[in-house]
Amino acid sequence: MISLQEFLSYINLNLGMWQGSYPYTKDMQILYQDTVYICLEDHTSDALDFSIDASKWAEQPIYNQCRLSGISFVNSYCNREFSGGSLVDTFEGNGSDFYYLKNTPSAVSAVQYLDETNTFVTVFTGSETIANSLYIGSYIRLLNGVFECGKTYKVSYTGVDSVNDEVKQVALEVATLYYKNSPASEGRIGLTSVGMGSQATTSSSFSQATLEETYGVRLAKWRYWNV
Repeated sequence: MISLQEFLSYINLNLGMWQGSYPYTKDMQILYQDTVYICLEDHTSDALDFSIDASKWAEQPIYNQCRLSGISFVNSYCNREFSGGSLVDTFEGNGSDFYYLKNTPSAVSAVQYLDETNTFVTVFTGSETIANSLYIGSYIRLLNGVFECGKTYKVSYTGVDSVNDEVKQVALEVATLYYKNSPASEGRIGLTSVGMGSQATTSSSFSQATLEETYGVRLAKWRYWNV
């Protein structure tokens, strides 16, 4: 949905990629293989191999954690996952003839149920096929029959790759809130106080309920309600 580089750019942290034979100084940050690293000591990097100097760097996972938190909030609120490629959804039948997949499908290759031998077999019988027995829109609908209660179903399909710009924007904004409330940010939005042992404690100024109230309207049109 949003890449690490997209998130870093959004919070105005424009990091360079690791370079060979470069004079790095302590506390410089770089991006290497989709991970942020901070330099622990002054050194000139190896000409070709990052791993030679690995002991002189420390991973900074907070950026990716915040990015993933933004994506997780959007996916959780919308009751779906925004990703493309070959996907499989497994679910329990509820007596309805339709089901919202976790991603918007561009094509469905198989609809199966788990039979008494613990094997997934097609739901279509006789001359039925996906083409004449399944409606594919923002969800799938069986034209003949229902997803029976008590049965486990599996749908194999291709998810739409594109993610709406508004959905991406919400993910970026939520990720930024998590970042601003972390020790990595200079402008934290949490309230910090000193407790016993002179250790700082932080109380978050936002919650899941607050996020849903703030961003729910913007995500409503992409929310699946029956999952």
